[in-house]
Amino acid sequence: MIKDTINNMAKNLYARKDSKALDYLANYFINDKKKQLTFHHYNLMNEEIKDELYDEFDKIFSMHSDQEHWFYVKKFEKRYAGYLGKRYAVGTSSGATALQLSLLVSGIREGDEVITVPNTFIATALAISSIGAKPVFIDISKENYNMDPVLIENAITSKTKAIIPVHLYGNPCDMDAIRKVSQAYNLSIIEDCCQAHGAMYHSKKVPFTDIGCFSFNTSKILGGMGNGGMILSNDYKIKDMVEAMIELESNSRSVSLNKIPTAKLDIIQAAILNVKLNHLHAWVIKRRENATVYNELLQEYNVICPQETNNAKSVYSSYVIRSINRDRLKNYLNNNHIETNIEYKVPIHLTKAFINLGYHTGNFPVTEKICKEMLSLPISPFLTEIQIGRISKLIIQFFRN
Repeated sequence: MIKDTINNMAKNLYARKDSKALDYLANYFINDKKKQLTFHHYNLMNEEIKDELYDEFDKIFSMHSDQEHWFYVKKFEKRYAGYLGKRYAVGTSSGATALQLSLLVSGIREGDEVITVPNTFIATALAISSIGAKPVFIDISKENYNMDPVLIENAITSKTKAIIPVHLYGNPCDMDAIRKVSQAYNLSIIEDCCQAHGAMYHSKKVPFTDIGCFSFNTSKILGGMGNGGMILSNDYKIKDMVEAMIELESNSRSVSLNKIPTAKLDIIQAAILNVKLNHLHAWVIKRRENATVYNELLQEYNVICPQETNNAKSVYSSYVIRSINRDRLKNYLNNNHIETNIEYKVPIHLTKAFINLGYHTGNFPVTEKICKEMLSLPISPFLTEIQIGRISKLIIQFFRN
């Protein structure tokens, strides 16, 4: 009750631009120097939904057969497909597995090339290399940190078979431009939506093309307690081929083609996700509201705030600012008990895992510059306006000093 009252006061003060009163609240109610403000708020999320979780666990713990488990997971797949406005969904064991399977059903084989970006979680590139294909990187846009469509054509060779655009930090790529190139060269598109649950492009939720892959890792805005993933499509053939690949019991030819021993979404993760899906829309709205508050408070200072491009609405799986003083700012916030994150400190093309591709420092200047400047601030839907005010105030103090 007290927390809600204070938060409502903060909203009213923020709307009135009463910075002095906001500072007063921050100093007296939230600014506990001994308490760490964490990056994620799993405990608060679980507290909000724990009664629903217990009810859902009761349902699955009372099931008698494998068939009941199978139907339950299928029901969640159908529900998530409906949420995204797609016809079909197939659950997988992780987002990386979803990408692997999507590449295989798209006909990607050993020796083929797949164009993607070096500024993403390394699992995107590992999914390509794990099936024997070659990741080919292109640089990103400095506006939204996503694939720069202008650079795709120059990276295409006779071996190029697909493009994996990544909706990084929940901010959709320029899919119109990417699709235009893919159609001109007859290339498959597999959208890496692992951070983009509910993100919008042209007023429709991604994926925008034939195949989209999601991760349900704990850290995602729709996350389980462990790992999970999903492939979304409007094409029944794609859905049918993926299901055939993950049915190991069939001992069919597709199993030897797949070579992924554990690919299914398990029922415990599905139960957790089924409950969280009830709240996802509200959580996305709150993340977008939090991003707006950050933007208002920080836009006049020495940081670059994230931008949404035309036709895109981000879900802010991360709120990423940029500063040439990134490392010192991170230390300053940490010393003031604010947990932040550097998500991709080393771009993929400079990692030991992909040194064999022959890339060097300077190949992708935008990516390399941005990776030295990016800092993710807390953006959880359980973050209060007062806490955002506290974080922003510390950032402003850092640059003033």
